[in-house]
Amino acid sequence: TIYFGSWDKTIYALRPDGTLRWKQATSGNVASSPAIASDGTVYVGSRDLYLYAFAADGTPRWRTGLGDAIEASPVIGADGTVYIITTGARLYALNPDGSERWAEGVCEGGIAETERGARGFGYDAVFVPREGDGRTFAEMTIDEKHALGHRGRAFRALAAVLRNGELPAAQVE
Repeated sequence: TIYFGSWDKTIYALRPDGTLRWKQATSGNVASSPAIASDGTVYVGSRDLYLYAFAADGTPRWRTGLGDAIEASPVIGADGTVYIITTGARLYALNPDGSERWAEGVCEGGIAETERGARGFGYDAVFVPREGDGRTFAEMTIDEKHALGHRGRAFRALAAVLRNGELPAAQVE
């Protein structure tokens, strides 16, 4: 079977002779190439902010919102973990059922021309987060900084995993 997505917001599955096997609509353009798991599950991202999973026969299994458009192709690990990066530079590891295994948050921003603020440490006095209001981290309260910063995002992602009763798998190299 040949799988591909299209700008018409649809993922297609064609037989080798070019006839349609199945098609499923998404809510956004599909720029991502599908990835196929060993059990035949088809994973594909969309610009509608969702990663989709379809059974080999085209039956929808699940979709999960990731907060940013998905243009990169999913990658499937040997243990079935689905890895995907969004256009917002967030890397996710999802279990085959669509639940989040872990996520890595990124805080994008710029460097101020001069140091500003008295809170924090390191680069806080010169780092201006893109999602903020123009202040450096050192000018923000600790709660404001944690809402935007990579550490706060990572801890919120970890808390979500722990609420689901799962611990991330240990990585051994």
